[in-house]
Parts: sequence; C-alpha cells; structure tokens
Amino acid sequence: MEGTKKAMLQVVCEFLSSTSSSSDEELGKNSNRYVGNKSTFRQVSSRFNMSESTFHSICTRLLNFLNDISPNVIKFPNTVEEKQQAASEFARAYCRFSELKTPVGKIKSTYVNRHDLPAMVLQGICSSDRKFIDVFTGIPSKIYDARVFKLSFISDKLPQICGNTYHILGDAAYPIRKWLLTPYRDYGNLTNEQRTYNYKFSATRVRIENTFGIFKQRFRQLLKVDLWAVKIS
Repeated sequence: MEGTKKAMLQVVCEFLSSTSSSSDEELGKNSNRYVGNKSTFRQVSSRFNMSESTFHSICTRLLNFLNDISPNVIKFPNTVEEKQQAASEFARAYCRFSELKTPVGKIKSTYVNRHDLPAMVLQGICSSDRKFIDVFTGIPSKIYDARVFKLSFISDKLPQICGNTYHILGDAAYPIRKWLLTPYRDYGNLTNEQRTYNYKFSATRVRIENTFGIFKQRFRQLLKVDLWAVKIS
C-alpha cells in the first residue's frame, strides 16, 4: 500500500514538472495546500508567489490528469486470484454527502438533504485496506440511496463481477440482492442469530465509513464544494 502511494506521488510529480517550469517541490506544496485545506486560489497563489491564473492552470491540469488515470487505480478486482484475496475481507458500499454551493442553473431545493443543506451524493465501494474500488457522484442528495445505487454505473456490472460466489456489503438503505448483503431491519423481533449477523456486519462494514472520514480529512476542499457545474461520473 505504501509503495503504491509513493509510486502515484512520483507519477503526479513527473506530470506536473513536465507541464510547468516550477520545481516538483513547489508544485507539490501548491497542490497539497489547496486540496488539503479550505483555501482559495487567491490565498494559495499569494502564499507561493504566483499568479492566480497560473495556479488555476496547474490545478486544472492536475485534476484532469488524475481523472484520466483513475480507471487504472479505482477498479474492482479482475482476476480470480484478486477476487479471492478481496473476498477474505468483504467489500463495502456506502453513500456520503458533500455539502456544496448550489451549482449555477440548478434548483436549490433539489440538492437539499435531510439536514436542510444543499449537498451532492458520493457513493463509494472500498476494499478491506480502505482503498476505493468504485466511486459514483453527481447526484443531488435529495435522492434516496437505493435510487442512487440504481443510477450508478456499477449496479448493472455487479451481478457479473460477483456471480454466485462473491458479495459486497451495503447499509440498510440499499436493496438486498444475491450479490449485495444488507443488515436485518430491527423491529424488536430479531433472533440471536440475526443480532449476531448484524453485529458482525456492522463491525465489517465500518471500514467504508473510516475510508470516507480519511478521504474528507485529507482533502478538506470536499467539506464544502463550490461548484459552477455538475457532471455525473
């Protein structure tokens, strides 16, 4: 895992240095300062003595580059060996909200969630080592999780990926399927076996909540996103 992080960092640095005259260290500081804090372009560009347009160009190229390589990094296991290794710890599916400023041309009420805040859904599936293996976003948070899952690109692929052997775990908002397990709903009449199942289920599925927590603390721009436009991806 650590080797993968170092390799990805090296790839990003090589890309940035090839598209700018600034040093790797300077570019890395600029990008990390912006994505890791609730800073504006003006604050970061002033801190590192560059124009706002230059910093905007760097961020745009970096984000486009990361988006281009994401299918090679965020992906489900393909081979039988990879699936067997992942199956030793169940994969987990979960939806979280990112608060945002209502995009231009959109109706605010369609983005308001149960906390009365405009937000957008990010659905993620992670492996046991807290690595995202699938993400889907762009849906207003007013839409129920089960509907978000149905709209996601992965929902039609999971029956083929999982077959009759593998399963992923989802919270109670998801529909139960042969390849998608959910907890028993507790109406006060659960058996001991069902309670034990729910306990072990929650203890396993908590990894996805940990993953989202680490993700949002590392990239603090996601705590509240200022968007001009929204594209489902």
